[in-house]
Amino acid sequence: MGAHPFHHNRFAKVFALLILACSVAGLGYFTDRTQHIQLMLFLVPGFLACWYLYRSDVNLLHLIYAGIVLRAVLIFMMPNLSDDIYRFIWDGQLLANGLDPFERLPSAIAASGDFPPGTSEHLYGLLNSQNYFTVYPPLLQYLFLISAKVAGTSVIGNVVFLRGILLLAESGTFYLLYSRKKDNRNLLLYALNPMIILEITGNLHFDGAALFLTVLMVWMLDRSSVASGVAFGASVLVKLVPLIFMPILFFRESFRQRLIFFSAFAGIIILAGLPMVSYGLFSGMSESLSLYFKKFEFNASLYYVIREIGFWRKGYNDIAFIGPFLGMVTFAIIMTYSWWRRKVARLDLFESFGIILTIYLLLATTVHPWYITPIVGLLVFTNYRYAFIWSFVAMFSYFGYDDNGYEIPAFWIILEYGVLLIALIWDFRTKRILNAKGI
Repeated sequence: MGAHPFHHNRFAKVFALLILACSVAGLGYFTDRTQHIQLMLFLVPGFLACWYLYRSDVNLLHLIYAGIVLRAVLIFMMPNLSDDIYRFIWDGQLLANGLDPFERLPSAIAASGDFPPGTSEHLYGLLNSQNYFTVYPPLLQYLFLISAKVAGTSVIGNVVFLRGILLLAESGTFYLLYSRKKDNRNLLLYALNPMIILEITGNLHFDGAALFLTVLMVWMLDRSSVASGVAFGASVLVKLVPLIFMPILFFRESFRQRLIFFSAFAGIIILAGLPMVSYGLFSGMSESLSLYFKKFEFNASLYYVIREIGFWRKGYNDIAFIGPFLGMVTFAIIMTYSWWRRKVARLDLFESFGIILTIYLLLATTVHPWYITPIVGLLVFTNYRYAFIWSFVAMFSYFGYDDNGYEIPAFWIILEYGVLLIALIWDFRTKRILNAKGI
């Protein structure tokens, strides 16, 4: 098979790397979410450069190192697409003062006027969830506490500390995925993806840490059920979403492996949660999760269709019913799929996890772009490309932000999910053809 005409063009490869570096730096340091045209002017060349390098013959390991360097470039960047960092600092300062972020509403503290040391009216004004209890699980809370102790009230200090943790997690993901299949260039669709670099490392979304722990769990599955269960428990203590992988793990293992794995899983959950056990831990998180299903909506697909039907029939947004209903449908589909895929090989669990997370997000009421990042990482051992495409078109959701708040034209949602639908059809049709040929 002949080489790609650009494979031996050293200038083209260096130029692609420079384009990608400029894309990442431009997105990180010079763009905010209200600058829609500028966002695309940096993002489109970045994705094209990522794809070119993926298809090139540049050494895989060298490009993985380049992915780490590109993340390190953003070390001093202030998050520009998300303001979650201020809640991280708020929670960390409450814990540093012996207060429980699961029990103390920011709005209640502000109303009392008694701001704990390290918090302030200014910091309160930067929070995007003043009337909601924190939704960040215990392991993240420990990181926020350590960050508060190390960096104090310095915003950039907290940013750099937490970014360092995420950079280590991303590097760990690269190592584990590379070590399992060293000729797998699909890893570059994650490692060099400008959206993933921007959302995980740049904007401090811990989905990247949860992905690392999920990959570690699969990597350890045949080595040690205890270590694997601990890794899975840790992933849930970072983000609750990996809980949707429990059914396939339960159905897949023998009784003995299942007992050891889930005992270790429960053990780490209890051990990490004990210092924070309180009525507020359960009531606060339960209330926030209830709001997630019954009130929050962002960049959804099927939910928006059902919502419009509800508007037509009832005259109002019935999210309080639709959200939980879709949650039950999601649960039923995931349980069925997990039973069907219960006998897959260990490495095929990555594909199963990716499909399960795709099902979850297609039926969710809220789909922020960074929610998609783990799917890209989980599908690196497959021929699916829809996750890479989705990671680009999901950025259309930022076109709704302006100085007055958020309202996105339906055109961008339709375009995003229309492109995704085409990619999904193409991928699954291609897989069916390859399976028929025994490839």
